[in-house]
Amino acid sequence: MTTNSAEIANFTPEEKVKYEHDMTTERDRRNQLAFSYDKGMEKGMEKGRKEGLEFAQAAIAKKLAEKGFSEEEITELTRLD
Repeated sequence: MTTNSAEIANFTPEEKVKYEHDMTTERDRRNQLAFSYDKGMEKGMEKGRKEGLEFAQAAIAKKLAEKGFSEEEITELTRLD
């Protein structure tokens, strides 16, 4: 339920304190959810980049092997450091 400013103006002092506490709790909860979402997205993107890179490395290694490159050469050519 949404409370408008006219209703808030008519609150008793105790109701105002409770309302402010409830609003602070709600803002904190929303901020926690937003932070968790952002962290989850960050981790997911990192995992996706890593998996994509591993997939690309494997595809390149396979093509190099088909062309006759040795294991040592493939390892050297696909190393990321």
